[in-house]
Amino acid sequence: MSMARARSWSRLPWLLLLAATPVLAMPPHGRSPGPPAGQAGAAPPGDPGEPIPGVSPQPTAAPAPSPTPPPKPTAPIRIGITTWIAHAPGFVAAGGLSTVKGSLLDKAGVDVKFVVNDDPAAAKAAFGRGELDLVTTTLDAFATEGPTWGGAPAHIILLESYSRGADGVVVAAEIGGAEDLALKKVTVIDSSATRFLLNYVLDAAGLSGSQRPEVALVADGATAKDDFRKGGVQGAVVWEPYLGEAVAERGGARRLLTTTQASGLIADVLIVRDDVLARDAERLGKLVAAWYAAANDVRVNAKAALPKIATALALEPADVTSMMNNVALASREDMLALGDPVGGKAGRTRFERLAAAAARLLGRGKPPELNLINYDLARAAKAIPVKKAKLTLPVTSRHLLRFGRSLRFTAGADVLDPTSDATLDALGELLTFIPVARVRVEPAAAGRGSLSVLGKQRATAIAKALADRFGVEAARILAPAPRPAPVGAAAPEDTVWISVEL
Repeated sequence: MSMARARSWSRLPWLLLLAATPVLAMPPHGRSPGPPAGQAGAAPPGDPGEPIPGVSPQPTAAPAPSPTPPPKPTAPIRIGITTWIAHAPGFVAAGGLSTVKGSLLDKAGVDVKFVVNDDPAAAKAAFGRGELDLVTTTLDAFATEGPTWGGAPAHIILLESYSRGADGVVVAAEIGGAEDLALKKVTVIDSSATRFLLNYVLDAAGLSGSQRPEVALVADGATAKDDFRKGGVQGAVVWEPYLGEAVAERGGARRLLTTTQASGLIADVLIVRDDVLARDAERLGKLVAAWYAAANDVRVNAKAALPKIATALALEPADVTSMMNNVALASREDMLALGDPVGGKAGRTRFERLAAAAARLLGRGKPPELNLINYDLARAAKAIPVKKAKLTLPVTSRHLLRFGRSLRFTAGADVLDPTSDATLDALGELLTFIPVARVRVEPAAAGRGSLSVLGKQRATAIAKALADRFGVEAARILAPAPRPAPVGAAAPEDTVWISVEL
């Protein structure tokens, strides 16, 4: 029996007694009214009046007890991580793999315990069983598989880092651009991030199913690097340190594309079980605030943080330094920017575009869930002025990705045909996630290979559409160049080709 029901049943004897007295009316709330207000003998407001003969006064109801608040969680927050630099701000905030006295998290009253497990499948299962409260994964993986992880409903609450050169596609000397990988052999570490990166590059190059390379998935980076070094494959998709080793150990090999260029594509995130978020939001908010404060400290003074990070990861300081050169630790503002529209207020958010690309390229087979991020804790965290390191690109030969697509226009006009919307959207997405890429518009050549007036107008229309829909700066649109029509092309005069230069 509930407390509410027990209180209502305790009034029953008094109700029966009053019902048996015909001269008395039962007022609201069981109170005896006495004479009407304003008449002689009327009791003052709030005064129960004179006792009524033969009727015992009603007992004063005891105030309902205030609900006892649930006890605040005190057990350490268990965070599943890997041996990777993205988690460095957590170690700095805690003072190690668990909260140390005097650390940022200790001062905030938050006890944490980092659990290192380099087997993503095992960590995912532990999260599903409730043995971990938070766990790290990549944004593309959760965008594809969410809203559950290991069977447990979950949300992203923290963006840890963006890959800045840590992941990439390395190719043999005979491969000029991504389109040259058609029907070749490529070895790939079997992870969501590497498969996403390869499929993104192949999709941008316009390689369809029958033209795609033969892909061999391997368990680890060392195997992928060795396969590439031996010459049995023409490409490999790996992460550091195997990326650099693959280039060094095969003559003429080079990086085709890395996350130095595709800097918005692969990100590490922390996800939390929904039941943990519901009962422990206060401490989680303090964790997020301390994490981003520590991330800023690491950016400003990495040298001072180096020993603490190396100890936590059981690595040599030189290895930690190498890792730090290949990631960009995220700020609170980076986290919130995932919810910002790309290309104006009407555009899809950055996360929505990334989720759609991941779902399309990793074979989800249905539109992704979009309500996968909880921004509330980051919004509540104190804004900290962020010192950003200037992005320095490696010296590489400039090459064309050759986007592999074309845009159609209304015959004789500079108006984009509606059938080109999907292609324009894919181009804008590519320019969003590869911010160093520049696009060259190539209208069909006029007489003697020149660029016609209409061709120039169409190039301007494409530049305007990219600016309006995706915020692409004018500096990223290269001067248009005429392009001879491919043999057998239908209505080439109304087609404009696209090349992407890195």
